[in-house]
Amino acid sequence: MTHQARWARQPLLALDLFRLRAVISANVVMFLLGLGFFASPILLSLYLQDVHGWSPLRAGLGYLPVGAAMFAGARAAGPLTVRFGPRRTSVACCLVGAAGFAGVAALLGADGSYALTVGVCGVVFGFGTAAAFTPITVAATGGVPAARSGLAAGVLNTVRQTSGAVGLAAISTVSAAAAAAWSHAHPGRGGAHGAAALAHGYGVAFLVCAGCVAAAALVAALAMPRTG
Repeated sequence: MTHQARWARQPLLALDLFRLRAVISANVVMFLLGLGFFASPILLSLYLQDVHGWSPLRAGLGYLPVGAAMFAGARAAGPLTVRFGPRRTSVACCLVGAAGFAGVAALLGADGSYALTVGVCGVVFGFGTAAAFTPITVAATGGVPAARSGLAAGVLNTVRQTSGAVGLAAISTVSAAAAAAWSHAHPGRGGAHGAAALAHGYGVAFLVCAGCVAAAALVAALAMPRTG
């Protein structure tokens, strides 16, 4: 890429794109949001199966309230962005998402309530995170010339997919490590695969998700251009 940017008249990815504050800040926010968000459906599904003993089909259907909240958040994102601007909307939506993740982390347990963890907190993080994608995209593409908006959108999409892959690998590892540590600290209480150990691991994982999305809100507040 460096060779191409230096010698090609029209490089595939001109590196001066990253000199634009709107582009670099939006991509950092998107990466942090993706780290926390994209692992959550799998973690929640595994929690319902491993801790509550639900079948895969039932766990998938159990995620429907979050999916409905994500649909509502995506629909609301456009009007919110127009009214409040991409920066303030990104900050607010990421904070809502972080609050939802923190609520899930606090309420997860071997006897955790589905209605509270998924029906309330899951709906909150689903709405907030889904609503955040639109203003972040607007911020990343609105600050570049029209001829390069497609390039900016492509970079953002690449960052989004990369963050999902990295986040799933890292946060699932955190969950497994936390479950093993809990089992080691509480011998004789079900082993590493006991419901309590697994619930603890998933709780720690969702706390990490909350931290990533909260960090996205902080970066959006401090680094995104204040024009929106």
